Amino acid sequence: MARTKENGTKQPAEAWYGFSVYFPTDFPYGTKQTKGHYDLAYWHNDKCPHLTFQNFAGNSDILSLGTNTATGGYDCRPGPQLKVANFADLVGKWNRFEIYV
Repeated sequence: MARTKENGTKQPAEAWYGFSVYFPTDFPYGTKQTKGHYDLAYWHNDKCPHLTFQNFAGNSDILSLGTNTATGGYDCRPGPQLKVANFADLVGKWNRFEIYV
């Protein structure tokens, strides 16, 4: 089953996604970051990522899966966050993530 966008490209109604990523031991996450935030992976609708693997600078050492709500234009408001892992457990090795959306 597929959903069709206005421009005619087809997106699946549901799918599995997976990726592997390596974080070096000196990777500046969370409280080690100076500004901004990391969007490790996201699912986007041209205006706002609906679902994002993310970490916020200076705030937390947690990698989370979060939702966002479009507020107009291309601005987003963060929604609920689900803890995925502590970055301390992810650095210095390869990590595999899989998600069904």
